[in-house]
Amino acid sequence: MLVHASIRPGVTLENQTTHDLLWIHEPSLGSDANLGDIVVHDRTPVTAPLLRANRIALDTGAYFGGDLTCAVLENHRISFLQA
Repeated sequence: MLVHASIRPGVTLENQTTHDLLWIHEPSLGSDANLGDIVVHDRTPVTAPLLRANRIALDTGAYFGGDLTCAVLENHRISFLQA
């Protein structure tokens, strides 16, 4: 699942709010809960791509002069490209 911010743990996709999908930080980012799918998001800068069991964080601070990062998802593997 690709979203700008993340999703709220424990809330079905149908019941997520637009605000959460665009702006949520916590409790989502600190959660290791099963989110139903792997959530790929940006919105909160990290120093390097973050890969967890339940999410992939891609915002590596390009807006602030950091790298622009994308995930390559193919053949059940994940790799990252940065520029």
